[in-house]
Amino acid sequence: QGDPIEERYKEYTERGAIIDQFNYVIASYREAAMSADPKFDHIDINEKQKVLNECVEAENWLREKKQQQ
Repeated sequence: QGDPIEERYKEYTERGAIIDQFNYVIASYREAAMSADPKFDHIDINEKQKVLNECVEAENWLREKKQQQ
């Protein structure tokens, strides 16, 4: 009977770390897309823009979900 309660508690306690990881991943992808490093020169500017757009969408989604909670 207590499994659903334990599961919600576990989700609650782990949520902060997971959100931090998600923000780190978003920042990493954004940094790579905006980088002038030669190892990323083979990627077309349009593809880099898609990555930046996805980063914005992910941040908006996360913000919306945090507000709902």
